[in-house]
Amino acid sequence: MKNSILFYILFYSVIFKINSQHKKIIYVNEAYKITTFLNYKKKLNSKLFDIAIVENDSAIFKKLRYNQYFGKLHKLKKSQLSKLLHKRYKIDSFKVWLIHYIDSIPNIKKMPEESGIEFIDSLGKSTGIFFK
Repeated sequence: MKNSILFYILFYSVIFKINSQHKKIIYVNEAYKITTFLNYKKKLNSKLFDIAIVENDSAIFKKLRYNQYFGKLHKLKKSQLSKLLHKRYKIDSFKVWLIHYIDSIPNIKKMPEESGIEFIDSLGKSTGIFFK
């Protein structure tokens, strides 16, 4: 009798230990809110979204992100870029890259209609000279 009770306690403790090792998968939408798997899968099947996976000790977070903000390089271009960065700057190319790109050309609609240089004298008054 004691052996059977001891066996059941040992058996359930082993099963509990085995099941506790699995990490919980949490699905997050593009607005950083937890969502259901079906909603996540539906959005992922569209061509608007990509996945970002973040993992910690207890959970795996699978986050949707917009494709227009995150691009992917083709294999040939990525290998050429990694060789160039390694040759010039000794950068290890076997890690994940995040390239922050800022467009330096402003939007034409937001630019002023007239542009030029206005000269101001030492007293802070405009000299009236304006170059276009």
